[in-house]
Amino acid sequence: MNYKGHCITNMGILLGTVYTAHKLMPTTHENLGAYMVGFALGTLILSPDLDTFSRPYKNWGVLRFIWWPYQKSLKHRSWLTHGPLIGTLLRSVYLLLVCALTYSLIIYLFKASEIHSVDNLFSQYNFNLEFSFTKNINIIAYLFIGLEISALGHLLADKASDFIKLLRYRF
Repeated sequence: MNYKGHCITNMGILLGTVYTAHKLMPTTHENLGAYMVGFALGTLILSPDLDTFSRPYKNWGVLRFIWWPYQKSLKHRSWLTHGPLIGTLLRSVYLLLVCALTYSLIIYLFKASEIHSVDNLFSQYNFNLEFSFTKNINIIAYLFIGLEISALGHLLADKASDFIKLLRYRF
């Protein structure tokens, strides 16, 4: 299925799941917002199709180079990229590793320069980088659920598209 088809399918799933969650489950607007952000990110830039030269890959703009090792090491539609849970987990861990390496490089560069502490740099500009994993576990969980439901919608659309193509070919 093409990018536009995936977006339409996933936006329908998003509307249905948000409506259902809002009506049937006791959840906060903050959690629903995290779910919707995760779902949108999963559809637009963290799609299972990052393993190809796809629209989600192009949506990364100048930063798309970070996905090149991911593309070269994984086969399209393999269980590692398109597998339920494992694909989303792999893309999330990969992106977190890239961010951690980038952050480490920034710290190294600042320690080598006049500014001996990244904290000093950020305090000069009134940045607060404090983030508590335990305080934000619900938001992280809803964000990941949004990413995963988006990926499942993508997989469902791929399977339905393949089945329709098979029916057309046979009949």
